[in-house]
Amino acid sequence: GGQAIAADEEAQCNPEVQAQICEKIQHAVDISDVFNKVAIHRHRASSKTLAFAAHRIARYCRLRRTDTSATRRAARWNALIADIQRGLPNLDAQSLTDVSWSLAVVGHREPRVLSAICHQVYGRVEEMAPANIAITVWSFATLNYRDDLVMKRINRQALARLGEFEAQSLANLSWSMATMRFKDDVLMHHVAKESMFKMHNFSAQHVANTAWAYATLGRRAGSLFTALEGRALELLGDESVDFCPLDLALCAWAFAWLDHAGPNAPLLQGIARTALRRMPEFSTQQLANMLWGFDHANYRDDGFYVELARWCCSRPLRFWNRANGEEMVSIMTALKPYAAGQQGWTDLEQLFSSTVLRPLGDFLRQENTSEGYSQGLRRMRTYHAGALYSSWLFKSLGVAYIGDADDARTRPSVDELVDFY
Repeated sequence: GGQAIAADEEAQCNPEVQAQICEKIQHAVDISDVFNKVAIHRHRASSKTLAFAAHRIARYCRLRRTDTSATRRAARWNALIADIQRGLPNLDAQSLTDVSWSLAVVGHREPRVLSAICHQVYGRVEEMAPANIAITVWSFATLNYRDDLVMKRINRQALARLGEFEAQSLANLSWSMATMRFKDDVLMHHVAKESMFKMHNFSAQHVANTAWAYATLGRRAGSLFTALEGRALELLGDESVDFCPLDLALCAWAFAWLDHAGPNAPLLQGIARTALRRMPEFSTQQLANMLWGFDHANYRDDGFYVELARWCCSRPLRFWNRANGEEMVSIMTALKPYAAGQQGWTDLEQLFSSTVLRPLGDFLRQENTSEGYSQGLRRMRTYHAGALYSSWLFKSLGVAYIGDADDARTRPSVDELVDFY
């Protein structure tokens, strides 16, 4: 409850003093220790030094993979960010990037702070290195914050300097544009060309994020995907490469979504082999995205699906409790043709029926408006029952289900309905 200590402006302008404070922050043993160092030296620390402290805290959060909510709510963190915000005009391009990245890692989405950072970035983007540009855009995308005026200026600067962008910066830029759904066809065209030149430096994550970005934006980019597939196959063939479940899932989904992968695609074969080795690491979302891609591409490998079905049937209930309806539909639809006789499959189908199909049927039986239906389905995160379970859903709704429209036995009935309507 004492009086605030006046800022020591002489110390704040002294490079040696700031280097000493940064060294103390650098050697802090944990997040709490960083906060303690900031509290001790706050009146002597420059805006750049405070930005360094925020970056150090964010690094601890990222490296230790800790839940950032406690840090984000901490009074000391919010006081630190408030001090940094007041000193934003004094930060150089690197420090601005560090602050943006720190906010993204901690998940601190405060519009006033982000707007102030955007104001500074708009006027300083020409001072930014390509890596700074890519990290700053990545930070805004991660925080789901979009300022179109700033993005257009950043994109113009990026376009003029793409030759200086390394593989990671190119992948980050692509991912960010797709995450923000920011449409810039000219930039994405040239990013694709530059990525092809530097494909030999792409990691598994770079391949997956770039493929996902172009698929999400609906850009077919055939030459780029040919290069991405070649690099992916090279990496999948090296067991020392960390082609993690998320990267496997994104590649399967992206290549299938744009019809760049068919039933016998070597890429899907490589993904399937690697996936079986890493199944214990998959989340339900990653499993669903990968299987959706395989199913959409009509990929056929009985041994793969049988082994995967066996693994899914052995999962405890808590594993499936994390899955939403859409994920369960993708998983169950892909595995059903191969799961007959698998121990635990009946129990898994019953779980699917009770948690996804029956609630969907109950909801559709209720009288509603078109907007009400849309909102309800979004809340349920279930939009359909899947090709192999729609007959059950129709039956529960009292609707006659005549079967597969491509089946010769049902085609006359389908044609009759089409002619009628």
